[in-house]
Amino acid sequence: FMSNEYSNFFLTGSRKSGKSTVIREIMKCFPDRFSGFLTLPDQWSGQICTYKLVDILSNKEGPVSCWIGNEIEPVTETFDTLGIEVLEDYKRFPMVIMDELGRFERNCFSFIKKINEIADSDVLLLAALKKEDIGFINELKKRKDSIVWDLDEIGIDAAQTKVKYILAEKGL
Repeated sequence: FMSNEYSNFFLTGSRKSGKSTVIREIMKCFPDRFSGFLTLPDQWSGQICTYKLVDILSNKEGPVSCWIGNEIEPVTETFDTLGIEVLEDYKRFPMVIMDELGRFERNCFSFIKKINEIADSDVLLLAALKKEDIGFINELKKRKDSIVWDLDEIGIDAAQTKVKYILAEKGL
């Protein structure tokens, strides 16, 4: 395939398949070439935790899930405020990293609109996608300008090699 046709690169796979590991490796290899966010564990209770969204550049953070009784619920306001703020300046860098996109934001339409704006742009998008049937994620995967790698099928090493090769080829 010709990588010129593609500007959106998606990693998917089951939980713990290595999506974030690949993204952290890419961040090390291409420092200062990206903006975006990471979703990191926040509050643990036994084996289960809530998550927070962290701006890669400023380290500003906000919760994307919280405990309500015994259930973890999404905190949608964070996507529609901090999430959009993080992505607002996406043209300043050649690449945007989103780790990860999943179910908590599936009804955050302003945030999803911003993701699609970036996917439509010339800026490279590298994102980890939750491996679930989620409408806006399914749409991203179907785009003609996207490549999707499933880490359950190809593994971490092959994914890292492929992403590094394409980004280098694109002059990152």
